[in-house]
This record gives sequence, C-alpha cells and structure tokens, in this order.
Amino acid sequence: MSKPTLQKAGKVQTSSFESMLKPVRSQAVEGMSLRDPKRRRTAAAITRWREEIRAEAEAEGRKTGFEQGRSEGLEEGRRLAYDVAFEQASAARKEELVQFVAALQGVVAKAEDAMRAWYVAAERELDPIVVEIARRIVLTELKSEPETIRRFVSEAMAEATHANHVRLRANPADSEIVRSFQDEIVAAAQGLKGIEIVDDPAIVGGCIIETESGVIDASVEGKLLALSDELRRAA
Repeated sequence: MSKPTLQKAGKVQTSSFESMLKPVRSQAVEGMSLRDPKRRRTAAAITRWREEIRAEAEAEGRKTGFEQGRSEGLEEGRRLAYDVAFEQASAARKEELVQFVAALQGVVAKAEDAMRAWYVAAERELDPIVVEIARRIVLTELKSEPETIRRFVSEAMAEATHANHVRLRANPADSEIVRSFQDEIVAAAQGLKGIEIVDDPAIVGGCIIETESGVIDASVEGKLLALSDELRRAA
C-alpha cells in the first residue's frame, strides 16, 4: 500500500525539478551558442536577416506611403486642374456671350439704320409716283366730270377776296365751261365788278386767277406741286 504512494511522490518531485532546470538549461544553451563560432555566425545572420526585413518593411512602407501620397496628390491635382479649367471655360463662355450680344446689338442697330434709310428712300421714290397718280386721277375726272372745273374755280375765287377785277386763265377745253357759269362767279364774289376769261393752252386742268393783289394757282399742276411739297415735309 505504501509503494504506490512513494512512486507518486517521486513523480511530483521529478516534475518540480525539471521546471527548475528550464531557466538554467536555457541560459546554458544561450551561453553555449555565444561561445560556439558557428552559432555566433548563425545569430549574426539572423540579426542581419531581421535588419534586412525591417529595412525592406520600412522601404515598402515609405514606398506605399509615397505611392499613396502621389496618388492622392495626383487626384487633388486633377481636381484642382478640373476646377481651374471649368472656371476658365465658364469665363470664356461668358466673354463669348458678351461679345455675341454686343455683335448682335450692332447688327440690330445697323439693320434699324438700314430700314430707316430704306423708308426715306422709298418715300422719296414714291413721291413722284403719288403725284403722277394724283395727276392722272384729276385729269381723268376733269374730262369726265365737267363740274370738277366748277369746283376748282369756286375754290380759287373764294381766296380772291376784295378783288375788283380778276383774270381767269384756263385751258381752252375748260374755258368754255367756265364761261357757262361766269355770272354765278361774279355774283358769288363780294365786290367783284368784272371777270376776264383767257384761254391758255399751257394750263392742263384747273385755272390760274390773277388779281390786283396776287396770283392764285388753282391749276392741276399747282395743286400737285403743293402735294409734293407736303409729302416732302411729312418725310
């Protein structure tokens, strides 16, 4: 019964002894390694290897940091370049727009000037046309409507106020009509004592009245001349 107990105690003592020897053995091995040239060379190689690994790690770290920094710098540079290019492009577009608006305003101003010049030229060119149309209308009316010459003479005599004697010159084709209502002319004019009707082939339509105070041009040519002057003043 007592024998197993001794064996267990021996095992316990042996384990405790082994644990006590571990630090001593480790120091001994380390001391032997330092004393052995081969082991010293191995330790030095391991040290160099560790230093190389550390140096490579540091170099790789610097390279990685440099690459990252360069990448970030390039990205920032691209962003800044884009912003600058965008601002420059925007400024250029604004400048182009300003120039375009100025050019457009110049074109509009020139177009307006050209239109005004065209209107003035057109009015000047139309004046003779208008006068000629009026001439033809009046002459046609004089030929077809004998009463038209009566109206011409009556309007002219209304201006010959306080005249004692008048000379009325008219185209021979119209003078016969005037003579037909000569008495009416004298009766309508206040203070008029006499009227002389003279044939004048140079007058085409209407009449010209001469009084002591002046001449009243009631011919077609005279009225058309007055119309032309009025058109020029209106232009």
